[in-house]
Amino acid sequence: MHREPCARLALVLLAAVLLAPTGAGAAPADDAILPLESYASTDARALAEAHGAELRGLQGELRPCAPRIDVQRHGIAFRRPRAVAETAAPYLTLWVWLDADALPAATDLPARAAAAFRRYGQALFRRLVARSPIFADTRVDGYGVILSWLSPEPKAGRPQAESLAVFADKVTAANFALDTIGPSTFLTRAAVRAFDGQAELGSLPLAVEDDGAPAAGLPC
Repeated sequence: MHREPCARLALVLLAAVLLAPTGAGAAPADDAILPLESYASTDARALAEAHGAELRGLQGELRPCAPRIDVQRHGIAFRRPRAVAETAAPYLTLWVWLDADALPAATDLPARAAAAFRRYGQALFRRLVARSPIFADTRVDGYGVILSWLSPEPKAGRPQAESLAVFADKVTAANFALDTIGPSTFLTRAAVRAFDGQAELGSLPLAVEDDGAPAAGLPC
């Protein structure tokens, strides 16, 4: 899916805020998995090397979801999110673009973020938790899902990226994935951040109710 240049720039800057540095490294432009040479953290690199097959399997599962869900370049990686304790071990993180046309109509960013999470959040956490060798690895502390889309409200006549980042420890993510806890309870236990372009909105309460209705799931 083609992305506007300013939206790409906003996401590059967003990465610097959301995620700990991983170093520099060249990779094919359409590569969804962060390459080993791009890891600056030795513990995250070791996880990526040990679980390379699992990361490729995750990429393969999500490929048929395009264009409604596209994995961001290097969006599959083990990273240490800034939203959690500095002493935390790496999280398996998945960063995806959503087709804004596929999201329910919403009047503002909090409402769009809630709609995006309600539709795709649980399904994506389920895909992460389902990688059993990674879940069993004690060197992994949790999971992160970053949802990005183009805002329907351009800024200064230019497209603007919006993003929702949700990070949770393994037990919390597994309980959510297995329907042991509902979305509202999950979100109170997770680290939740929203971004309007480059501007971080901080912790964002999302109006996602435990209504018992099944999530829409993924288009693949």
